[in-house]
Amino acid sequence: MEINCVWITENDCTKVENLEKRVYYVFEEFSGNGFNHLKNLGCKLYGPTCILVCSQRSQPLSQVSTPVFCFAMEGVVLSCTNLQKERRLEIYEKVKWMSGVTMAVVDEHITHLVAGEVGSKKYIVANTLKAAVMLPEWVDEVWNSSQTRIVHANDKEFENMKCPMFKGLSVCVSGLEHAERLKIKSLVEMHGGKCSGSLMIKECTHLIIKEPKGQKYQAAVKCNIRTVSPQWLDDCLTAGYCIEEDMYLIQPQMKSNDDDDGDGRRTGSKNTSTPTNQSRLADCNVTTLANISSISVSHVNDTFLSSTTKHNSTIDINMECNNSYTTSKEQDLQNFDKIFSSISSKNFKCNNFLDGCKIYFSGIPTSYMEKMKLISNKGSATRFDDLNDCVSHVVVHDVDHHLIRNLKQI
Repeated sequence: MEINCVWITENDCTKVENLEKRVYYVFEEFSGNGFNHLKNLGCKLYGPTCILVCSQRSQPLSQVSTPVFCFAMEGVVLSCTNLQKERRLEIYEKVKWMSGVTMAVVDEHITHLVAGEVGSKKYIVANTLKAAVMLPEWVDEVWNSSQTRIVHANDKEFENMKCPMFKGLSVCVSGLEHAERLKIKSLVEMHGGKCSGSLMIKECTHLIIKEPKGQKYQAAVKCNIRTVSPQWLDDCLTAGYCIEEDMYLIQPQMKSNDDDDGDGRRTGSKNTSTPTNQSRLADCNVTTLANISSISVSHVNDTFLSSTTKHNSTIDINMECNNSYTTSKEQDLQNFDKIFSSISSKNFKCNNFLDGCKIYFSGIPTSYMEKMKLISNKGSATRFDDLNDCVSHVVVHDVDHHLIRNLKQI
């Protein structure tokens, strides 16, 4: 069969008005006004690699409705999960340009799942079917490589683009011994997740805990954060993917009178970093808990720290005496600077030293808050945006009448 080859410019492409079924266009790059114009007309568009491979195989060009640049995803049947719509459509388009097939559902035909993060139903089914779960960047990397050479998505060079089993998860740990905390933190971060001693309401996805008790557990339950046993983490590692949590959820238990020591405290508990004090979240609106995960210390100034603490649900505040300011502000600044330097040091090993503390900051200048946030985060405190009866500590810069009035009403 005789083939006539004609070289045309991009400007010539934009002037094409009608679709001609027996005319094929070859583009070095799938971009530009000419390419987009012909694509919208429904013309047959191919890449140089596609022409080369078909020639080597002695096979005809693919007669599909979408442009075909290469065969880098030939045999790939792919779906996406946990991606924004625009990103998902971008990936689907690239996969088709590389001779792959895309599906909206996950079934036995699926060979690959592209996941922005783990945990969805599609993710669970794909792993059950032994499909490869990949990061979105995998598609980008294969596409970029295919521009200059013949590659395939299953080549070994792309194996490092598999989706980590804890991608997108933010884990908090409570009620565990220090060594076990460090082990969990290491494993979660090694496999793509985040692990913090602080329960960050807007970010936390899982609370790993052994028993249904403590401040963090109560807050997690109210905010519908999944509370699971450490066994869930171990079984995820055994399975090789993030398994469903249903069998590992920590369910609330009725308190037995036999477990009281007469003062309302539980007996027989292990010595952990989570306090088991008498205060409870009770009717607290924990939706006001702040997300303190985003910490920036690129620009900070010195400040000072003082606090008023709730004791037995009673706050004794004397506006006239103002006992919290017996030390000068200058001295407070110096003291706080020393404390901050020590805590922020890489040699500081005592994390979770504020675990169980529920802190409200008042009147702290924005630039000063950066140090406060860093200390709260490293100490595993819970920070509130609003002053309410759940707060155990108030950190102030200047005590004003409005704050005093609110404290007296709690």
